[in-house]
Amino acid sequence: MKQSSIILLMIILGEKALGMDIDVYLQPLIKELVQLWQGVGAYDAYTNTRFTLWGALHYTTKDFPAYANTFGWSMKGRFTWPSYGKTTQSLWLENGHKFYHMGHWRWLVEDHPFQYDRDGFDGNMEFDNTQASLTGS
Repeated sequence: MKQSSIILLMIILGEKALGMDIDVYLQPLIKELVQLWQGVGAYDAYTNTRFTLWGALHYTTKDFPAYANTFGWSMKGRFTWPSYGKTTQSLWLENGHKFYHMGHWRWLVEDHPFQYDRDGFDGNMEFDNTQASLTGS
């Protein structure tokens, strides 16, 4: 991508972040993205022609707490990892007073050496690679 084609939409600094009130900033952006997804009329001055312009959000960059705020997911507790959803395997550590998340290697390819490494993990071998599809709800 050429640098001239990249549009920086916003930067929200950490200490001044809005937390869960970030939708105040996102609502206008989402409205414009919906319009661009459906196509808007545009004019090319170089060729003197009209055309339909489409656009899409390519990617976003954020840290994990900002990811939680953007998508309304809690970063605390038993179901911390959004990509795993309710299939997150977590264990409360009494002495550490926090959750330990395990079972990440279950989505590796079947012959990956980590799946057979009981000593390097929690003493179990994981082969259940069925991941529930997450929905908008």
